[in-house]
Amino acid sequence: MVQPKRRVILLGTIFCLAGLLSGCGLLEIFGRGLAALCDAETYVVTKTDDTNDGICTTDDCSLREAVLTANACSGEHTIELPAGVYGLSIAGRDEDEAATGDLDFATDITLIGEGSIIDGNGLDAVISIMEGADAALIDLIVQGGSDSGIRVYGHLRMDEVTVRNNVGSIGGGVVVWVNGEATLDAVTIEDNRGDYGGGIHIVTVGQATISGSTIRNNYANENGGGVWSQGASYTVISDTLITGN
Repeated sequence: MVQPKRRVILLGTIFCLAGLLSGCGLLEIFGRGLAALCDAETYVVTKTDDTNDGICTTDDCSLREAVLTANACSGEHTIELPAGVYGLSIAGRDEDEAATGDLDFATDITLIGEGSIIDGNGLDAVISIMEGADAALIDLIVQGGSDSGIRVYGHLRMDEVTVRNNVGSIGGGVVVWVNGEATLDAVTIEDNRGDYGGGIHIVTVGQATISGSTIRNNYANENGGGVWSQGASYTVISDTLITGN
């Protein structure tokens, strides 16, 4: 994972397709369709497969395609994720466009599940909240990350989320990076591993507020089995069980 570049590969796909369509008189029709797609406030994921054809439609939309479309359209969008297991399978690290590896939220996305499981399958982190994004994760299980479960560069609210069975050098379950902010309510962070902050690592100048949550059975090779609040970071924890770390 590298620092945010705020580029979205979907735009390139759209521009290439637009160029092809302009030669056959279909560009205006395509433009109207894209505008309607971006005007939509909610995208509903229709399949568990991790596909990427660059766009989310009402009858064919993977979780990755929903994130790509929301990023390209900017503004505030909600993604509804029905119950099921959504395994990430498109390998690729060190890009911040959600095209491969983890799901990079570059804009204001609220992802609402139904106890839905997002499994990183050891490819990368599972979800990254990029700098400038204001995102929310609700009623989800995030697991199988190999570069942390959730990485926070921007602002993130988590409600009724379980983060489990992830690994990472810095923050096995969750890492809040410099200037990142995370609010965790009714969150369970369990069975994660890291060098520093097995459960959650708040990096210097990062901020985290944790309430009504459980942090258990996490392991760190160095410091902070459950929670590692580093240097000048700001962390507030209330009504939270921290045990077995």
